[in-house]
Formats: sequence, structure tokens, C-alpha cells
Amino acid sequence: MSEGFDIGDFISDNDIRAVIRYLAAYREVEGDLGTLDELRRIRSLENLADIMCKLVRVKDRVISKLIGEPEKYEVFVEGNRSKLFNVSETNLEKVYEYAKMNAPLTGKLLSSFAFASEIVRKKEG
Repeated sequence: MSEGFDIGDFISDNDIRAVIRYLAAYREVEGDLGTLDELRRIRSLENLADIMCKLVRVKDRVISKLIGEPEKYEVFVEGNRSKLFNVSETNLEKVYEYAKMNAPLTGKLLSSFAFASEIVRKKEG
């Protein structure tokens, strides 16, 4: 089941990094830790697809808030926010490639890196 799943490759993959950036932004903008917890607990590729759909469904709103309300969010990388935090079909395809090898591990890694990421933070006050 985990054959071919290299955690180092997973972590350094640009498509995976894009998804993690988005999930970190989702965490701060939406404040929805429950869905990221669901991602951590997935058991199958189908379950992962359901949760990713739920997470990505609001990406335009998340990105709009990051761009339109810069006084509310600190972003600790330089660049175009709409590009930095966008999730593409190619990004999701890579997630699903890893999930085919080990869906539970894929969900746990995405969730843990999203929780740990300090790329974006909601400002205090």
C-alpha cells in the first residue's frame, strides 16, 4: 500500500507545497480546524476526494479575503497572493497520486503540515 511513497519526495513536491500553502490559508481565513481534522482521519481515496472537494470549494473566497483584507492577514512570503495560495487541477492530481499509494498517510501529512505552516497568520485584534 505504501510502496513507492517517499515522504521526502512528498514534502518537497511543488504541487504538494501549493496544496499545503492553500490549506494553511484555509485554516486562518475560514478558521475551520474540523475539516483539517477530517483530512487527518481519512481512510480511503474516495474519502480524501470528498474532503478535498469540501476544502477547495471555497478557495475563491479564501483567496479573495487574503487579497481584499490584507490588514487582517500576515503573509510571510513574497509574491502574488492569488498565485501563492491557488490550488490547481495539477496540484490535486499529485495529491491523488500519493493517495493511491497511501490515502491515510497522505491525509495525515497534508493536515499536519497545514497545521504547522506559518506562511499565513490572522493578525491579532
